[in-house]
Amino acid sequence: KLISTEPYERAKQQMLVDSFQRVVALLFKALKFKDPEAFNEICKILDHYEKVLSDSFFGGSNVGFTDLMIWPWFERFRSLKSLLNNELDKDRFPKLTAWIKNMTLLDCVKKTSVRQDHLIVFTKQSLTSPEPDYDIGL
Repeated sequence: KLISTEPYERAKQQMLVDSFQRVVALLFKALKFKDPEAFNEICKILDHYEKVLSDSFFGGSNVGFTDLMIWPWFERFRSLKSLLNNELDKDRFPKLTAWIKNMTLLDCVKKTSVRQDHLIVFTKQSLTSPEPDYDIGL
């Protein structure tokens, strides 16, 4: 099962997904306005995700709802080094770093992963053009 049937666990998973929207907003702020403070705020929020990640995945030993809902944004973090000269600190986020590796080993992630060069081009286009190429890489 992707999401727990136990109400408390289900609520915790949903809260993690919902609160991640703040990271998404800050990611766009960091990219669009080259705002270094936005990246620092992202890292502060990710400290919480680092703390609550206690297994291979957010839902335990198997991939679940939370993992799949926030993964696409972590995939976009790969472009931060190129676009902002920033990246997630592996020493600050050892559990998230391991989680990222675990996610990249999943067949569903391998099959839907976006090449980094396409991701960078699309991100640049989406920040400057009203009509970025949504089909890039297809």
